[in-house]
Amino acid sequence: MPPRSPPGSVDAHESELTISLTTYSLTKGKAKKAVSALKKDTGPAKTKSIQFLFAPNEENYVLLMNTILDVFKMNDQFKATINKFFSMKIAVPLKKKAQACDVKNYEEYFTEAQKITESKPTGTVLTFVDGKQISETCGKAKKKAHNSVDSDNDEDEDNADGLDNPMEWELACIQILLEKQYSNDYDMSYAWLNPETGNKVPLSPLTMDEWTRAIWYD
Repeated sequence: MPPRSPPGSVDAHESELTISLTTYSLTKGKAKKAVSALKKDTGPAKTKSIQFLFAPNEENYVLLMNTILDVFKMNDQFKATINKFFSMKIAVPLKKKAQACDVKNYEEYFTEAQKITESKPTGTVLTFVDGKQISETCGKAKKKAHNSVDSDNDEDEDNADGLDNPMEWELACIQILLEKQYSNDYDMSYAWLNPETGNKVPLSPLTMDEWTRAIWYD
C-alpha cells in the first residue's frame, strides 16, 4: 500500500483541473406499470475548471472527491470518505482523454498524484467522473432521530455517510434529480410550474421526500 504522507507535505503541486461529469435523468417507460430508471443524458458532459493542489496522500484523495461534489453542487446529497469513494479517470498532461488512467481507489490515485507532483505539469489535468457511480457509492444516509441513544451517534462516520442498501441510493439519486429540476437557485427553495395556469406551486422538503418515494414505489 502507498505511504500515507502527511497533508502538509511539500510533495504537492497546484494545477488547473478540468472536471467532466456524466449526468443522468430520471425516465419512465410508456408501459402502464413502467419502472422509473436513470438514463444517460445526451450531449456533452457538464464541465467545470478549478485550481487544485495535488498531493499523494489519503487526505488529498478524499479532498479531491469532495471538491468535485462541491463544484457540481452535489455535496448536500453525497459525501466521499476513504471508505466511500467513486471511480474517476485522470489524464495528466500531455495525455488526452483517450489516454486517461482509471482511478478506482487510493492506491491508483497515489500513482497519478505522484506523477503530477513529480512532473509539475503546466497544462490542465483532466478528470472524468460518472454521476450514477457517485450515487451508488457516496450517498448520505438520513439523519437519525434526536432521541437516538448516544452510542448510535458514535458510530463510524463512514457508516453514517454511506447508503446501506440499493433502495437508499436509488431514493437519493431520484431526489437529487428532482431537486435539480425544481430548485430555485436564488433562495434554495423548490417549486413546480403548473402547465395550465403558469403559476409556481411551492414544494416543501416533506413534499419532495414523499414525491421521491412515490416515484420509487410506482
